[in-house]
Amino acid sequence: MATIQIRVNDDMKTAADALFSSLGLDISTAVRMFLSAALAYDGIPFAIKHRTPNTDLYEEIHEARTHDGQSPTPHHPAPHVTINP
Repeated sequence: MATIQIRVNDDMKTAADALFSSLGLDISTAVRMFLSAALAYDGIPFAIKHRTPNTDLYEEIHEARTHDGQSPTPHHPAPHVTINP
């Protein structure tokens, strides 16, 4: 049997421990599940992409405010999204 070691920050490990524990798993089991899914999927078993703001939603809010007599906000900036590696 092989051993895999990874380094993550303390906060990530604590959060992962709590999450997986709430699911009845430990981190080793969760990682084995991920690896099994990746092999079955023949790749990463989920989409890896940048998050994009929902511009349609911003437009709908703007139109609703305009039709309701509210003063529309002149600019709806994209939400700040941080993707942690």
